[in-house]
Amino acid sequence: MKTLLIKDPSIGQASAWMAQQRLTAAAAQAGFSFTDNPAEAELAIVLGRELPNDAALNGKSVWLGDAQQAVRAPEQFLAQAKAEAKPWQPAAVATATAPTAVQPNAQKRIVAVTACPTGVAHTFMAAEAIQAEATKRGWWVKVETRGSVGAGNAITPEEVAAADLVIVAADIEVD
Repeated sequence: MKTLLIKDPSIGQASAWMAQQRLTAAAAQAGFSFTDNPAEAELAIVLGRELPNDAALNGKSVWLGDAQQAVRAPEQFLAQAKAEAKPWQPAAVATATAPTAVQPNAQKRIVAVTACPTGVAHTFMAAEAIQAEATKRGWWVKVETRGSVGAGNAITPEEVAAADLVIVAADIEVD
């Protein structure tokens, strides 16, 4: 089952990384394969405290789960996600006959890439700072981290196209 793993920034980057590692290791045995593209996903698992308000999830089966449970018992976590997922619909769909002005309090979509030559400290410190500020402002954010071990939490071209803001915090070349 193609599965999108969404990590709520409120759980912290270390917890999200540990949960993703444990779930990835258990995924193949449980019949799951992870994707970063919402269009490909049959199921979306959200690690965190609240479901995102993202139209890309419309009609997908979505489940909200605890990151700590994913770390402790990833096989059970995946089975529970598959069994309890419910079709998701956006919170509110606005219909308008005329174009409307952008509201200043509307949720913004941000994608960011953080990178440094070693990818050990500064990459993740910058990612956490961007995630914390976006969360504080109520914005949707996805941060791709790049370092000596490669890219983590890769951003798709569709996410870049849908973003209101793209941030590149890097002191190495990023394509």
